[in-house]
Amino acid sequence: RFILKKEATFLLWCLVLLQTGIVISYVNTLTVHKMKTQRVASVGPAGSHLDSGTVHTFGIVVCLCAECCSATGCILQQQFVQVAKPGLPISIKYWYQHFFGVIVILSTTFFDWRNVERIMQHGFFGGWDRQVFLTMFCMWLYAVAASSLTAYLSALTAAMSAAMVVIVISLFEVFYRGRALSGAQFFFIVALVVNSGAYAHLKDRHNRGPKRSTNAPSTK
Repeated sequence: RFILKKEATFLLWCLVLLQTGIVISYVNTLTVHKMKTQRVASVGPAGSHLDSGTVHTFGIVVCLCAECCSATGCILQQQFVQVAKPGLPISIKYWYQHFFGVIVILSTTFFDWRNVERIMQHGFFGGWDRQVFLTMFCMWLYAVAASSLTAYLSALTAAMSAAMVVIVISLFEVFYRGRALSGAQFFFIVALVVNSGAYAHLKDRHNRGPKRSTNAPSTK
């Protein structure tokens, strides 16, 4: 709204606020369930609750700071790919960012000489297995999808869609770890899917603008 100077409809803002409430409510149900399980499993000393609460609060603050930095980066990325140098292909713009990322990774590698020795002895792909390749492939697909949404729709649409990771993690917990899914959690998951899909559809229609009728009378 302030950086890209783009207007948003009242309905889009309502969907954003609703998405925030859904995610907070879902996380709150997980936290309450986890705290009940921990209380039943074990009872620690009197100061443990204060220590765990302090650590939990510190973790929330760190996560919020990280999310603010990530959100700012996504907004600037949207401004870069949609506004800066309109004639330059989007693939070239993203190549600039990836090239900078490669330079940062290579530079930080030499901070610890043990990393260099390990690469020299075992090669760059030393220690990689099937799980590492699968993780790399999934993260690459995530980067492609998020970058495409940011470039062709908006950074906020990408953030709304990224909340779908809650569904994948929940399904993983149910089918792989055998954990039960409460009715409230299932409700919030369905609401998350519906709300994210509605926002992406309305945002795309808002970006395209109203269609002009070909039978409209001339205003000459």
